[in-house]
Amino acid sequence: MREDKEALVAAASPANHHTATAISDQSRHRRIRALSP
Repeated sequence: MREDKEALVAAASPANHHTATAISDQSRHRRIRALSP
């Protein structure tokens, strides 16, 4: 879950907010795909 940790670190910095959001979205999409048949 390295990406999630990176997202949390990035979220701590306002300048990296959109990067954190992108990482978060990417992780969420990957989980959704993994759950799809």
